[in-house]
Amino acid sequence: LLGFVLLLLINWNSLREQVPLYLSGRRAQQHLQDLLAEREAPLPFIVLGCGTAGTLLQLARRFPRGQFVGVETAPLVFLCAWLRCLLQGNCSIRYLNLWQVDLADFDVVYCFLSPVPMPRLWGKVQAEMRPGSWLISNSFEVPGVPADRLLEINEGRQTQLLLWQIKGSDIR
Repeated sequence: LLGFVLLLLINWNSLREQVPLYLSGRRAQQHLQDLLAEREAPLPFIVLGCGTAGTLLQLARRFPRGQFVGVETAPLVFLCAWLRCLLQGNCSIRYLNLWQVDLADFDVVYCFLSPVPMPRLWGKVQAEMRPGSWLISNSFEVPGVPADRLLEINEGRQTQLLLWQIKGSDIR
């Protein structure tokens, strides 16, 4: 019973949103650092489904003038992320469903979700994000919407970062 409860507390999002716990690898994190280096601080950045906050913390430390937010609803994963970010002043974790977040507050939205929520997320992105802001998805595309940029990761499986710059602004 204890094992079942632990699995439930970790995989809460798998049941409700069909989004399992995926953690970004080192190469994905390095690509994100390179992409963020192209932007100007203070850089409001959010991770939708931040997991244990590894990627978020690495970026917050690398870009101390940035503002980094993670949202998570798997209870045990949220607690781990929240504790890890307590001492990082430019990083915060919110126990919040990604559908409740106002994306207009962020210049960069990063996610590593699953194919299931991507069409709905694209609608949210189009309705809320400002022109010139970025949506970056690890591995999962928006059906029928080609990414403006693809960065190959290939860490153990064929993966890539897909980047869309919102509302047709030019992208490098």
